[in-house]
Amino acid sequence: QLLHDVRTRWDSLFFMIRRYRVLRQAIEMLFRRPAHQKTLLPLVPTDAEWKKLRDFEVILQVPHTVQQVMSKQKTPVLSSAIPVYERFIYSWEYMAKNNPSLS
Repeated sequence: QLLHDVRTRWDSLFFMIRRYRVLRQAIEMLFRRPAHQKTLLPLVPTDAEWKKLRDFEVILQVPHTVQQVMSKQKTPVLSSAIPVYERFIYSWEYMAKNNPSLS
């Protein structure tokens, strides 16, 4: 089942992209069915668009992981928030430096 964007959950976009990529084959098969070819076939993402979705998933994985780490603590405190935040920034800087398509 495809997921929808939820305005109150910022990481819903991450989950939506991940699910869409997992269901890629099924989605493409549905879009290519004769009954849907006229309306849906033009909407099939290109290989470049699939790669962009993968890039977005990689980028959004970082804040999702940070949120998961902070949510596991019963009482997040500044002493743990700062290192987690620094790791968050480092991860995005590393991705931008080592993979220009992500920056």
